[in-house]
Amino acid sequence: MSVHADPPLTRSMTLVTIVVERLFRDPVLALIRECGATGHTLTEVTGEGTRHLHAHEWEGPSQKIETLVTDQVAGQILARIA
Repeated sequence: MSVHADPPLTRSMTLVTIVVERLFRDPVLALIRECGATGHTLTEVTGEGTRHLHAHEWEGPSQKIETLVTDQVAGQILARIA
């Protein structure tokens, strides 16, 4: 008797990372859901941009949103964010 395993189910995925000020968190989360993302990871982050400004001083830390999606969904998210 031979045992045959089913082939692994694999799919190419893209990690989309978006860093926004806290003010834009909810609209961006709504946008990625509308594009087809079914989950995300949200992390508070701090850092410095080219202007050396820190919005977190009055609005709190920035928000890093990460979602693992198909290439098609990633393209839709990027097209709408840009």
